[in-house]
Amino acid sequence: MQNVKTDWVITTDADCIVPENWLLTFDNYIQENNVSMLAGAVTYQCGNSFLDHFQQLDLTSLQGATIGSFGLNKGFMCNGANFAYTKSLFEKLNGFDGNNKIASDDDVFYYKKQLKNSQMKFNI
Repeated sequence: MQNVKTDWVITTDADCIVPENWLLTFDNYIQENNVSMLAGAVTYQCGNSFLDHFQQLDLTSLQGATIGSFGLNKGFMCNGANFAYTKSLFEKLNGFDGNNKIASDDDVFYYKKQLKNSQMKFNI
């Protein structure tokens, strides 16, 4: 994080294909709303195999639960493949400290840390 020169950090995964105006969409939302963290949806391009359909069903159920929880103003998880937060918030919450020995889910742990430290209002 010490190398980040911008106010915002936006994350995705190496295997993701982001839409053409992905960063512009984030920027527009940030400019119009007073937020310090954004969690966006993720989709899976499905082939026609059983495994592809299973993965699509799994991701769809997770996205449905995530979006539903945000709609109830009780969000409980996010996906680092489409996630943004301010550098200042990251530093205030001591970033990923506390889960350094766990190989995955740093996005969810960081999101939960944010939930514990604020009265966050959710926008979907």
